Amino acid sequence: MASNIATQTPADETFLHSRELLESLFDSIPGAVVVCDDEGRIVQVNAEVENLFGYTRTELLCQPVGILFPERLHTVQLGYGHYYRQEPRRRAAGAGLELCGRHKDGREFLIDVLRSPLETEHGTLTLSLIRDLSKREPGEALRFHLAALVNSSGDAIVGMTMDGIITSWNRSAERIFGYPAREAVGKPISMLHPAGREDEKLDTLESLKRGETINAYDAIRRRKDGENIDVSVTISPIFDPLGNLVGSSKVMRDITERKRLQTELENSRAQAVSTARLSALGMMAGSIAHEINNPLGVIHASASDLMEMAEMGSVPLPALQRTSTRIKRTADRISKIVKSLRQISREGSADPFQQASVAEIVEQALELCRERFREHSVRLDTPAIDPELRVFCREVQIAQVLLNLLQNAFDAVTECPGEKWIRLEVTGHEQSAVFAVIDNGPGVPPNLKARIMDPFFTTKPVGKGTGLGLSLSKAIVEEHGGELTLSEFEGHTCFSFSLPQGAAKCN
Repeated sequence: MASNIATQTPADETFLHSRELLESLFDSIPGAVVVCDDEGRIVQVNAEVENLFGYTRTELLCQPVGILFPERLHTVQLGYGHYYRQEPRRRAAGAGLELCGRHKDGREFLIDVLRSPLETEHGTLTLSLIRDLSKREPGEALRFHLAALVNSSGDAIVGMTMDGIITSWNRSAERIFGYPAREAVGKPISMLHPAGREDEKLDTLESLKRGETINAYDAIRRRKDGENIDVSVTISPIFDPLGNLVGSSKVMRDITERKRLQTELENSRAQAVSTARLSALGMMAGSIAHEINNPLGVIHASASDLMEMAEMGSVPLPALQRTSTRIKRTADRISKIVKSLRQISREGSADPFQQASVAEIVEQALELCRERFREHSVRLDTPAIDPELRVFCREVQIAQVLLNLLQNAFDAVTECPGEKWIRLEVTGHEQSAVFAVIDNGPGVPPNLKARIMDPFFTTKPVGKGTGLGLSLSKAIVEEHGGELTLSEFEGHTCFSFSLPQGAAKCN
């Protein structure tokens, strides 16, 4: 030993002095410093680590860094380390959240960890500065208050690393998904994805890097007991104090009950629509009696004439031709009525949008109400429609809307004294066609105009309407890109709607 000392050069003495100085400075750092290799093994610690965790330096060297953390956080540390090695730069550990350290005696305590890469000739080391949060500074009270608020939230709030490893799990996450925090922290978030969808991900990384929040979207997640539930998910980026993206936060709200109520509402609406259609068909069936009885009477009378002539032993050819033509024409009329009834009585909502003749739509509706209007002395004024005028629509639904407006107008005028009339107008414009049904009935009282198209609202007597006709007609017209409006035309009630002549304006 004496010989070695005697042969030391001034350069050697300077090196030894510098090394001793660096080691002294390393030990004097007021925070706990842990240096790990790229496999997560501890290669150096300072004296504060011994004080904080209770291990001697010899006990820690070459041990995995996980020895300083509770077992449930080992996966978080490893997962974070993998992401850290992909982008080695200074950042806070734990996705910006508080972590737990574990003392040699098993006691756990809150810590903060700030990591930084250290390039050496032997490779990249990771230097971790660990701060004991059990001795809280006064300025940190807000931080712990916010943590308490997160824990008391009614929504599941889950913190994750960029690799999708869970780092925090509040009480509502325990309640909603059934996993206690000790079983969730350190596990991949994909454990909440239903079977067959474990790899389900949103392409959100770039948005998160820009600091953008992923707005709420509906998804299905799996509870611990295997039950699938509906949730609304919002994702927000988490940055460390240096501005580095270190993780994300998912806020998940259980919307199972909302979905159930929504389904019930949709089923109720479908049932109400079905009821309204059946009611409309019932009223339509009553109208058909008027539409078909007279033609049937004509056929019966014509057939009786032929029988009488046959019984007399002579059927003049001109009379036979004239009577046969009348029977054929009347049968064709009945056929058209039945065809219109079969067409309009279809549900129609699944039909494709396509170009349809306005004249044919109007004729389908008129076939089912002309005779009824005539029977009740209601004058029906109809326009001469350009045979080339076409609209982009579901033909059945528009015929249903038109028939509903005509039936409403009939109900409005049928009890009025004096002259009763209904006017149907169709006007073509450059981009659209406008349908209007005008009547000389008493009109809609001003205080009811705002509600006249509300579902289940009706001005008709009990048993004469469901209160859904106008609301359904309004919904159909709006789905076609138009608007059903109530107005006055020369002092008379006017319901009108427009339809686009091209596909561009339809939904």
